[in-house]
Amino acid sequence: MKKINILGDVFYLENDLIHNDNGPAIEFEDGVMWWMQRGKLHRENGPAIDGETNSFEYWLNGDIASKNEIKNIKRNKWIDRSYENK
Repeated sequence: MKKINILGDVFYLENDLIHNDNGPAIEFEDGVMWWMQRGKLHRENGPAIDGETNSFEYWLNGDIASKNEIKNIKRNKWIDRSYENK
C-alpha cells in the first residue's frame, strides 16, 4: 500500500511494515531513497540508502554491510542463475 505524508514523502507498506520488493520503500521528498523489506533496511543489488549528496549505505536484513558483501551476493546469484540455465 502506498502512503504519502504531509511532507510529500512516499512510503510503501505491507502488513503494517515498511516494505517494497520492487524499488525503494521510502522516497523522501528531498530525493533520498531507502530500500527496505519487512521493516528493515535491505538491498542485495546496491545501496539500501541512496543519499542526496552521493552518500550510500549498504544494508542486509537490518545490518550494515560493506560494498564487497553486496558484490559477493550479486556474483553468487549470477553464478546460481548460470548453473540453472545449463
